[in-house]
Amino acid sequence: MATGVYQDWIEGEGLEMICKWAGLGWTDQQIIRAMGIKERTFYMWQKKFPEFHEALKVAKRNPNIEIETSMIDLACGKAYVEETKSVIDPKTSRIIKVERIKKQIPPNPTMLIFLAKNRMRDRYRDYCPVDDSEQINEDVQQEVQIYLPDNGSEDDDS
Repeated sequence: MATGVYQDWIEGEGLEMICKWAGLGWTDQQIIRAMGIKERTFYMWQKKFPEFHEALKVAKRNPNIEIETSMIDLACGKAYVEETKSVIDPKTSRIIKVERIKKQIPPNPTMLIFLAKNRMRDRYRDYCPVDDSEQINEDVQQEVQIYLPDNGSEDDDS
C-alpha cells in the first residue's frame, strides 16, 4: 500500500479519476495538468508503481482502438445508415415510421497515405534507397550544339 502525497492519486478514487480521464482520450499532459503535479513526477510514479502504470495503459486502450478504427474507416471509406426522420403517432406518442438513408464516406487518400507510411514503413516511404552501382559520373562533359536560323539576313544584296 502506498503512503505519502501520491497515495491520493495512485489508488482509490484518485486512480479511478485518472483512468476515467485516460478513457476519455485525455493526453498525459492534460492528465498531469488536472492532477496539478509535474511531468517528471507523473512518469516517476509510473516507474515506481507498476500497478499505476498498468491501470493507465489499460484505460488508454479503448480510445486508441477507437481512433485507429476511425482512421481506417476514413482511409478506406465506409457505408453507414443515417436516420433522417421519425414519424410519431400523436395519440400514443410512439414512433410509427423511421426513415433511414444509406450513405457512403468516400475513401480519403491522405489518410490512406498516412496509415501506409506509418504502419508499413519498410514498403511505403518518401525516399528510395540509392543504388551505388548506378551513380552518375558528374565529371563527364557533354557537348551542346545550338542551331540558330539565319532568316535570310546574309543573302540581302542591298
